[in-house]
Amino acid sequence: MMNQYAPKVIVAGSVEKFRTKILALNKPARIVGFISFSGEYNGQHYDIDNDKTILINNKIIDISHLKSIADESKFDYIVFVDYFYFKSYAADLVQNSVLHGDRIITLDNFIYKSNNGFYSIYNESVLFSILYDIKVNTVLDVDSSFSAGNVYVKPDYIHNVTIDTIRSSSSSKFTVFNNVYDHIYDSLNDCRYHHYDAIIFSAERKLEDLLIEMYGMLAQADKFLVFISEDINLDKVSNLFSGEPMNGLTTFKEINCVSCVNGKWLLFNKQPFQDTGIYVVTHKKCEVNNLPDDYIIIHAGRKLGKDLGYIGDDTGQSISELNISINEMTAIYWIWKNTSHDYIGISHYRRFFSNKDNKDFITENILTSEQAREILKSYDIIVAKGEHHLFSTYTYIFGDSGPIITRLAINLTRNILERQYPDYVEAFDYVVYGNHIFKCNMFVTRKYVLDSYCSWLFSFILEAESEYRKFVNIEELNIKQRRVYGFICERMFNVWLMKNNLRIKELSIMENLNL
Repeated sequence: MMNQYAPKVIVAGSVEKFRTKILALNKPARIVGFISFSGEYNGQHYDIDNDKTILINNKIIDISHLKSIADESKFDYIVFVDYFYFKSYAADLVQNSVLHGDRIITLDNFIYKSNNGFYSIYNESVLFSILYDIKVNTVLDVDSSFSAGNVYVKPDYIHNVTIDTIRSSSSSKFTVFNNVYDHIYDSLNDCRYHHYDAIIFSAERKLEDLLIEMYGMLAQADKFLVFISEDINLDKVSNLFSGEPMNGLTTFKEINCVSCVNGKWLLFNKQPFQDTGIYVVTHKKCEVNNLPDDYIIIHAGRKLGKDLGYIGDDTGQSISELNISINEMTAIYWIWKNTSHDYIGISHYRRFFSNKDNKDFITENILTSEQAREILKSYDIIVAKGEHHLFSTYTYIFGDSGPIITRLAINLTRNILERQYPDYVEAFDYVVYGNHIFKCNMFVTRKYVLDSYCSWLFSFILEAESEYRKFVNIEELNIKQRRVYGFICERMFNVWLMKNNLRIKELSIMENLNL
């Protein structure tokens, strides 16, 4: 952490001895003054024990003023060159100045800290306090900031806050820090679909690199806590992060600053995502009345049939003509390419997520967008409650579409997947020849999660379907045989879930059997 930053030091003892030791070891430091605790200067007496005064940079001050000097970031540490001098005065210095003890250290401790980024337990206390004040429930500590300090458990006042981190070469190897962290991931990729109330960046970065990293994770959090070293200009930070939106993304609406050792914690706040579209996919008149707010009926395959008066999947970027074979996937494709909701859901004209654990269709029990967003504070995706069947999912497609067509479509898909995404083949086999499935291509998630899934799926499934048509005349097949690639897409959704580390929430599906 902060490997390049040279902390500002007030020396207690021999400045020359401090400088000689630091230069010999090539340790970064900026001497900004010296301090003495008893004596006489310009005929005036000072004594920390008797009248609570000290000499700092040839000026006698009341010791109580020392904290305000530190708060103004005029120094980071008071370093005692001599241990016995430290033993005599350090405790009085802390007690009378209300200065955090981690800022008052021996020369040996300072040298050790220089190997560990000069991280301070005080910085952790400040960070914990910020997390408490902004009332977060989930946090991602990108740089394992807490494992660089001296706090081994979460304080009681944020005990219920979930804190995840990323394992790195700079992370502490001591397992005691598992008491601070709830989940330790091997890479950012393992939690790239997880949403957090706040994300922490504590390692020193160039501002331009920080901007890229934060915007890369913009959809994953509403708040970002960032450490910047003292020598970075705050106006430059504000201008960089509050300017024009980057790639069409929202800039931060507010940036707050809290001082700490060696620098500042910046709290970036952005407008929380709220816009939701839960699409009810249909190919005929949807007879469900009084749908909750944010539910939108979409006509899948409108290019192939009569206009029903709903939004159709045949405008903008569209593959509506493929509805005959890939079913509701033409609507999902259209939603992916042509909408910008923050949250996206897929339902069917006769199947809806239930906000109760029931399967009997009751309009009042349809999951609302508010309920979905609340669930997605703790989960990454809502899916239909998983089903475990006696026979494999391959066998079920076999039963619907017949052996020849099923085998052809499965093999074509697997071959293309093996060529384009070989690391997904094992998951493909597991799902296709396994017994468990999340059915119906129904889900609610954040838009960036849908974007990632669709980018993956449509990059190969359309090619597979096109290859399939070279062997089969779709027009000669019955309805279920034509839909074989719709059934395969249903399995591919499960393949993607198998390979990506999403926190999954299952909900019951209500089915209106009268439609």
